[in-house]
Amino acid sequence: MSQERSAAPRLRFGVVGANHSHIHGMVDAALAGGGELAAFHAREPELAAEFARRYPQAKPVSDERAILEDPSIRLVLSSIIPNERAPLGIRVMQHGKDFMESSATSARNSSISFSTSRVPRVQRSSRRRFATCGTRTGLGFRTSAT
Repeated sequence: MSQERSAAPRLRFGVVGANHSHIHGMVDAALAGGGELAAFHAREPELAAEFARRYPQAKPVSDERAILEDPSIRLVLSSIIPNERAPLGIRVMQHGKDFMESSATSARNSSISFSTSRVPRVQRSSRRRFATCGTRTGLGFRTSAT
């Protein structure tokens, strides 16, 4: 007697910003876990071309809003430059998606301290997660949930 298993829905995710190679480990881990890479946006043409070669299944988009406004995408990964991570994470959560960055946006970087102080408020209002993927110890994840 064969047992039929219903396939669990795959987590569709997108990438906004591929400025550091950590993004590849994050994407590879999400794919290995059964995720589906739906789309990516990188402002820099050379980074977009490299990402497209490595992940040809992902649709390149010319504006991050295409990812933020796609209701089928539930998670956004990013390794955008550090001073843009918290503001991007806030925009992502305001669009009802979870956000994972490649390394901490901490108060160590004074140019983003204002934005990071807004992150907890946006988390509470959006009920979304802002997570950091630690790369020094492998793919350890730290989330800040509501």
